[in-house]
Amino acid sequence: TQLDKDNNYNNLDLISNVLKKKNLIKKFIITKTSNNLITVKLEEKNIIGLLKIENNYFLIDEFNNVIMSKITPNLFHLPIFVGKNSNKNANVILSLIKESDINLNYLSFSFVDQRRWNISLKNGVKILLPENKVLDTLKLLKKIDSQYDILKGNFIEIDLRINGKYFLKPKIN
Repeated sequence: TQLDKDNNYNNLDLISNVLKKKNLIKKFIITKTSNNLITVKLEEKNIIGLLKIENNYFLIDEFNNVIMSKITPNLFHLPIFVGKNSNKNANVILSLIKESDINLNYLSFSFVDQRRWNISLKNGVKILLPENKVLDTLKLLKKIDSQYDILKGNFIEIDLRINGKYFLKPKIN
């Protein structure tokens, strides 16, 4: 059966209104391809991490926006951001890590006093970054790790807060 025109436009309107309310959709295009067929093209937001506030998790998109949405287990591979305004700087620290070309198996990022980061790795290692020269510091960490394998988990803390220096806290079994 062919839908009458008015009904068809109402359906498009209804679909459009439903999609506008979905906070994970960046943009969408609805096209009427024939009398009884429509095509919907969606672009989802790029989710870069989870924001943890107390025991609640929220999504962080590539523009550092916080999105309230049901968190499913398949999202827990994303890094967790903790600390006031950590979401506003999430893409900055992630892009610095990418630019430094260091391979960090990170679990979470803590934004300390809204000025510097601590990175917790999945193997229990904690990296304390300085407030400034983060890229240089990450490159130094990569260099030290390639020489001494310090990210393997023999050290529980790598303190890089003083420019050009590093302090290692050994793991005591």
